[in-house]
Amino acid sequence: MAEERLERKVTVILATDVAGYSKHVEKDESLTIKTFNAREAMLRQLISDFRGRVFNTGGDSVLAEFASTVDAVECAAAFQGRMADINKQPDTKCRLEFRVGINMGDVIQKDDNLLGDGVNIAARLEALSQPNGVCVSKSVYDLVAQKTELAFNDLGIQKVKENSFHAFDLVLSHLEKRTVRRPFKAAQLAIGAALILLFASAAGFYLYDGAAETDASAFTTASSSQPTILIYPFENLSDKTDSNSFGAAFTDSLIQSLSQYSGIIVLSGSTSKHAKQNEYTDAQMRENYGATVMVKGSIQSVGSNSRLGVRIVDLKQNAVGWSDNYQFSDSEIFDIQDQIGAEILNYLQINIVTGSVSKDYIKKFGNLKNFTLVLNARNEWRKYNPDSHAAYWKYIERVEENIGKDSPALFSQKAWGLYQRIGLGL
Repeated sequence: MAEERLERKVTVILATDVAGYSKHVEKDESLTIKTFNAREAMLRQLISDFRGRVFNTGGDSVLAEFASTVDAVECAAAFQGRMADINKQPDTKCRLEFRVGINMGDVIQKDDNLLGDGVNIAARLEALSQPNGVCVSKSVYDLVAQKTELAFNDLGIQKVKENSFHAFDLVLSHLEKRTVRRPFKAAQLAIGAALILLFASAAGFYLYDGAAETDASAFTTASSSQPTILIYPFENLSDKTDSNSFGAAFTDSLIQSLSQYSGIIVLSGSTSKHAKQNEYTDAQMRENYGATVMVKGSIQSVGSNSRLGVRIVDLKQNAVGWSDNYQFSDSEIFDIQDQIGAEILNYLQINIVTGSVSKDYIKKFGNLKNFTLVLNARNEWRKYNPDSHAAYWKYIERVEENIGKDSPALFSQKAWGLYQRIGLGL
């Protein structure tokens, strides 16, 4: 008997519940249930207005599905805005505070219900959300940030139970922005000044000497010009059943390796699947996702041997910027993944940095990984605020661990960091 094939799809999930619901019930069960029913009715109407559908409920939780990330986020924002207004009213006897999580991902359709990681991560985001707030995944942020006037607060990689994911808070007028700052002691100000003087006197170093000027001209990445990269699901050109799973795994591997670099924006795997599912053209991927660069590839397998083709498409120029082919056996799959990932990263980083000095800088810092950490540090330095300053030093410390704290390659980087620390009064 043939195994039943699961019906899968990529969709947008909104999950919500009430913060501290059990305490409300303990205090006044009848009033709490009556109030929740009224708020749920309002939420259901909003979900319908924004072209969504409720597919599951339980206790104080509601799960809804949307075809559009924008509709889901705007629905959540409208709901939390109304809830804030209601809770401000002096005659509101039971002030329920809802938490909302939104994720776009792969789900399993079972009758009218939806199951799977796409739903689970939405629930984890809901748990991470502030009361009266909305927390979204990177796959949702990627699609919504450039299409609406809504603002988001990047929470970075979060781990809730067994799930790790990149999360963003929706910035709402009735909530304070969550921030995490790295404290600096006052004594470090004097240390910073002394170290700068030490560099200047002992090494003849000035903040605008030749090396510093080279740094300033070489590192020309900026948030306004950061390339947005879409890794399109790799195509299977053979009948080998394993090649489909390999293509998916290779796509995810590239996304993970590229996502660690702050000088570029990498769209999520769910966005990649969404683009393929809708069969978007290159122009539509640029318009719908804001993608400027796309990585595409194909795999063809015969026996234990495979051939992989990869190309980088510049969506602004509508041209192929780089391409290559690789032949390998099954036992070499991980080496090939690393090799192709390095080639793509090398191409992207070389083209992000203006001028021919970029290759020299890769040699200066030992390898592409260290060089990219420095690129990430410089991106943080340009933001010029306490949070980004702390992030700057974290990147520099990682490079220091790799090449040694006394490496001349880091002298100017440390000096720029100390210079900024004094300027910020940290």
